[in-house]
Amino acid sequence: MSGLTQRRRKGQGDTLDEDEGLRPGSLLAQNSSASFDDSSSNNGSGNNNNSNDHNNNNDDDDSKDSGKRANKLTLMEEILLMGLKDSQVFAFIILDSGLVLRGCIILELSFRKRIATVQEVRKRPYSERLLQVIDERPTGEVLLDEALRMIKTDSQSIASWIDLMSGETWNLMSFNYQLKQVRERIAKGLVDKGVLRTEKRNFVLFDMATHPVADYSVKEQLIQKTVDCLLARGPAPSKHLVATCCAAYAANVLENALVGLNHVQREQAFTRVDEMLQNWAAMGDKAKAAGCDDIMAGVLGVYTKMDKDEKMEIFGTFKHMSVRQILHQILNFALVVSSALAMWKGLAIITNSESPIVVVLSESMEPAFQRGDLLLLSMWSTPIRVGDITVFKVEGKPVPIVHRVLEVHDSAKDGRQYLLTKGDNNPVDDRGLYNRGQMWVTEKEIVGRVTAFLPYIGYVTILLNDYPQLKA
Repeated sequence: MSGLTQRRRKGQGDTLDEDEGLRPGSLLAQNSSASFDDSSSNNGSGNNNNSNDHNNNNDDDDSKDSGKRANKLTLMEEILLMGLKDSQVFAFIILDSGLVLRGCIILELSFRKRIATVQEVRKRPYSERLLQVIDERPTGEVLLDEALRMIKTDSQSIASWIDLMSGETWNLMSFNYQLKQVRERIAKGLVDKGVLRTEKRNFVLFDMATHPVADYSVKEQLIQKTVDCLLARGPAPSKHLVATCCAAYAANVLENALVGLNHVQREQAFTRVDEMLQNWAAMGDKAKAAGCDDIMAGVLGVYTKMDKDEKMEIFGTFKHMSVRQILHQILNFALVVSSALAMWKGLAIITNSESPIVVVLSESMEPAFQRGDLLLLSMWSTPIRVGDITVFKVEGKPVPIVHRVLEVHDSAKDGRQYLLTKGDNNPVDDRGLYNRGQMWVTEKEIVGRVTAFLPYIGYVTILLNDYPQLKA
């Protein structure tokens, strides 16, 4: 699997969650409430009818409030909300890249006509065009106003501002441009708008502020319009909706909006968003006709080449080192890598597993394992039985999956074992995760069986992935 977790889950509010029952604000909850009111009115008196009318009026008011909240969301808030899963409340570990949210800030300022590109005789690539402030009035959004003040103080390109605000720069003098605690501040903005709520939860030894979803209807509206756009339903999408789809795709959270679709529809959605991202980043004819400007093309261009830019930045740093410094860095790096490799190979021999240690990246095995748990694997000759928790790797998908064996089929023809797996927290088995036409996991795809685990130790890996500056 890639950064997008290919995992079948519940739909967009039209199914029952076994753990939570009817979700507040979901479409199913509203329909169930309406059915109850109808039955009460048939059996009750005029007072019950009045009560039902009052409840219906309250439902209408709630729907209007949810619609207003959905319309007031910024682009950054939409991406964070889409990244939050139903049981995931830690806002600081949601997205794979902080660059995406900083790019969303640039786009939001452009949509509000606060910034524009500097007109120059020599045309630069869109991502290299300089930004300038054209309207200094506050937006009312703390992050946007802070970014607006930064852009006013210096003349930098679109790509440079995204890097500077992300803190992903080797220039120590530019760290003052970094926007800090962006995810947490966006989450608090959603709390102020009534979309999320704040709760205190114990995290190992500390109490942390978490932000579960409070108004599911806002998220459902966001998901619905995203799906309609990617499946070409309805009218041509607006610039804001295109930006939402492309940013969600770049941040690897788009899969959360597509869990209710079948395989063909998901493939169609990913193909369309990829074409959309490439066309708008190059400001193609369709993008121009829809109102794409230099800033939007520049930000989406950064999204398409984030990995390439990171590599170029690293190689640029070596230009300023002497030969002796470069050799010293290479020697240190080789020593660290060789030590880690020796330890890894030693564990692999002891456990008879090619990957003796893995980190749980999702909540599909809750309550058995939590996100961030470190699992110790082994792979000895004893046969796998129903109930064993295995780690397997589907061909063509690089990320291994940790799920429980649901069914074992011993083939009389070839003497091999065929396994069917399922996540404890998933409503269905894993056949939707296997390759097309694959019904079973074979023994050769099994990496190992879970023999022990260390709770939360793997969060170090997740935090390093979420905050690249911690690796320095």
